[in-house]
Parts: sequence; C-alpha cells; structure tokens
Amino acid sequence: MDLVCLVSVALSIGAWFASAERHSVYWNSSNPHFLWDEYTVEVRINDYLDIICPHYAHGEVSSHAAERYVLYMVEKEDYEVCKPHSFDQLRWECSRPFAPHAPEKFSEKFQRFTPFTLGKEFRQGESYYYISKPMHHHGQDCLRLKDDPAVMEPKLQRSIGNSGTRLVSFPLFFAGILILSDMRKMQESKSTDNIQFLPFLTTCLNNLGWLYYGVLKSDQTIILVNVIGALLQILYIIMYLRYTKVKNLVGAQTLIAGIILLCGWLYFTVFLPKGETQLSQLGFTCSVVTVSMYLSPLSSLLEMVRSRNVQCLSFPLTVTTLLTSTSWVLYGLQVSDLYIVTWSPGVQMQTFSLRPLTFCAEALPSSAGHFVLGVLTSSHADVLIGAVVQGETKACLMVQQCE
Repeated sequence: MDLVCLVSVALSIGAWFASAERHSVYWNSSNPHFLWDEYTVEVRINDYLDIICPHYAHGEVSSHAAERYVLYMVEKEDYEVCKPHSFDQLRWECSRPFAPHAPEKFSEKFQRFTPFTLGKEFRQGESYYYISKPMHHHGQDCLRLKDDPAVMEPKLQRSIGNSGTRLVSFPLFFAGILILSDMRKMQESKSTDNIQFLPFLTTCLNNLGWLYYGVLKSDQTIILVNVIGALLQILYIIMYLRYTKVKNLVGAQTLIAGIILLCGWLYFTVFLPKGETQLSQLGFTCSVVTVSMYLSPLSSLLEMVRSRNVQCLSFPLTVTTLLTSTSWVLYGLQVSDLYIVTWSPGVQMQTFSLRPLTFCAEALPSSAGHFVLGVLTSSHADVLIGAVVQGETKACLMVQQCE
C-alpha cells in the first residue's frame, strides 16, 4: 500500500511540472503583428496555439465588411508566395464573424505524437507555416504566421496557463490518500463493513469518460489527472471485490458499469463523426454525469439538515471534493472550456455539505466565559464538538461513517 502512495506522490509531482503554455493569435487584418515581414511565434513541444477568428457585435460592421478566412498549414515555398498548392492543406475556416457570445477559436497542440490518423505531429527545431486566404474576398489578401518549436527544455516556472495542472493535482493526491486509507482498512480487517462501493465505481466511470475527452482534446492536464484517478478507483474496486461478503452483487454492479462503458465507447467512436461533434457530445455527456454525481446526495443532505445528524457524511472526503471541484472550475475558466466549468455544482454541493457539521456546535449554548471546542479526528473520521457550559461539559459526537 505504501508503494501505491509513493506512486501517487510521484504522479502528482509530475503533474506539477507537466506544463504547457497557450499562445493566442488574433487572426484579423487589424492585428499589428501581421504588419511585420515575418510574424513568428516561438512555442515548445506540448504548447498550444490558439487561433482567434475575427468577431464583431451585431451591427458593428456590415456582413460584407466582416472578415472571413480560410487557414492553411503549408510548406515554406507556399508560405513565401502566400498561396496553398492543395486543398488538403486546409486547416480551419473562420466563417462565423457574428458568432454569439464569443469568437470562433481553433487550437493546435504541438505534440510529438498523436493518436489520430489525420492529426499533425511536430518536431523540435523545424518551422511550421500558416497562411490564410479571404473567403469571398472578405478580408486581407494574405495573412501569414510562422511557428518555431524551440529546441530547449521547458522552464520550471510557466505562465498562469499552467496553474491548472498544479491546481488539480494536489487535491487529487489528497483524495488518493483517502482511498488508500479505506483500502488499508479493508486489508487490515479483511472486511468491507462500513465502506461504500458504488460512489467509487461511478467515479471510476466518470474518470474514464473525462480521460477519453482529454485524449480527443489532446489536453495533457485532463489526461494525466484522470489516469491517476481511474487507477486509484480500479485499485479500490479490486480490493473491494477481494474482501466483500456480497461478491455476486458487487460483481454484477461492476459488470453493468463495464457494459455501460463499452456501449458509450462504441457510440462515441463508431457512430459519431470524428471532430467537433464527437468532442462536444462527449463533453456534454461527461458534464451531465458529473453534475448528477454531485446532485445525487441532495436528498441525504436535506435529511441531515432536518435531523441535524451527519451520519454517513465523510468530512475529509467532502473537503477534498470541494478543493478538487474548485480547481477544475478555475482550470475550465482558464482554458475557456464550459464542459469543465460544470464541475461548479461540486463546489456548491460540497460547501452545503460542510454546513451540517456546524449544527451541533450551534445547538450548544454559548455566552461570555463559555467556549466551544472543535477537536478530535479519530480513525473513523469522527468529529467531536464540545462545549463547557456553566462548569458542565457537554458534547455532541457526529459519526461520519455509514453503518
């Protein structure tokens, strides 16, 4: 078990240094950088190039005056004459200058290897060239860009674009510690009494769904964090299957989850066209599953509020989930991904989950000279809140393990 803990630490540290910068290029004739003879962006392997298309508010310009471009990735010879030689060089189309809410954006990840047949692989030390032609003469005749993947080691400190990896890695590590704690209890007691199974099974499915989303999006942060999460959940499931007394029930639940996972994979891989449709539907599905997971304890929380009894509420897991959800929301805002931002219900629900823990303290009288003690976390993650009232000690014990 200690070995697994060390692996978790190593992977979390790896997530800290696994950084990637994002370079934004506003692709329109008013960008002064395009006035230079050679507009060049220096990138590193695993960095992102974000092409921001022309965008106008309705009524700002006429439809005829709005710029629209077709972008190509070309060879140096085509770059110099600003003319593609093949339709196969087409990369993106900036065709929606009046897109609602935000401009169109296309991202290129400079990676050495890609899992997709039509994906582009990049090498350090080589230059890559982009040019554009106006659609129906709506725009400047030639805009061009040169990208140079630098031959150098990534810096240890990067821009704010890298903070997402750090934000999500450390809460994940603490969540892993909680899982390992439950696994240690199972190993020592040879029993799964008072330890839940379904939350970890559904979390495993959630991790695998987001992992697939990260692969399709080529997002290193999503991939790394969900690989760690899925591995921890799988270890938990294996350990639970070994020690549980209801192996048939747990096995059936695991089999059903596996069938759901297989059907989902077949749908998104075989029946959906690759590209934006596949990515958006997968992101929406993962978001719905995540929101459902966070909203599922709502009935239990309402009951806890009414009864002022937090039995079955794990305080460490609640705090850890709050930190993790907050980290994902910040990362989603950082990379402008609304599907990742849907982790926000986790922030709201976990904040609300913490509220019942104060009820016991509020139920105890407090006045001048009287004080409330909040102490003690036992091996069962109990919370003891006590008060000394008029010389008499009164306490309220909140047991946070399900019987």
